[in-house]
Amino acid sequence: MRGGGQIDNIGPKEAGSHSPIKKPAFEQAKEAQDTSERKVNVDWIEEQEEDSDNVRALYQSGLKCFEKEEYPEARAYFEKLAKKGYPRAQNTLGMLYHKIENYGEALKWLGEAANQQDTDALYNLGVMHYNGHGIPKKNPIEALKWFGEALEKGHLGAPQGIIAAQYNIGMMYLEEKQKNYLKKALEWFKKAAAGGYGPAKEAFEIIEEKLNKDQCSLSF
Repeated sequence: MRGGGQIDNIGPKEAGSHSPIKKPAFEQAKEAQDTSERKVNVDWIEEQEEDSDNVRALYQSGLKCFEKEEYPEARAYFEKLAKKGYPRAQNTLGMLYHKIENYGEALKWLGEAANQQDTDALYNLGVMHYNGHGIPKKNPIEALKWFGEALEKGHLGAPQGIIAAQYNIGMMYLEEKQKNYLKKALEWFKKAAAGGYGPAKEAFEIIEEKLNKDQCSLSF
């Protein structure tokens, strides 16, 4: 694990035989993090702390514990830095809490990091809203907002998250099976299709044909 990171895998809701979007972020990042290349990005440490060597050592110790699944020990290291306001540590602490399914604390610390414009935290908040973790139910519209902010800040996984959210917003409207909602579904499927997602293009074409025939229900 490098400094920072993403917390989960996401993909659009399946409709019939449609496959979800391939691993958008966390799983891709995890697979790419070969143990021989795990390095901590320390720029944020050196920018914010005169005693950067000590901060770096604490953070690296926390990462080593996290990788070994020694979560209480990792939490102690990350909390010490997170409470001092280091966004990378706040994000990683949020990841840890997400890992142990304490979603309330995960949202808290990811929110702290997001307030400092940490791109991973912005993305991770999108994932949590997308999956309905720590909130009453899944909220792809709110997820889209967080993915959009992450994209603006240059997060590489955000476009995939945006496409997934767009597709699922379309599915949300589609499930209502009302003509006015079908038009909204059409709009969102068109956006996801423009991002290159095949099932969204297929759904768009089906709905467009149904609407042209003035049908008010749709099933896959």
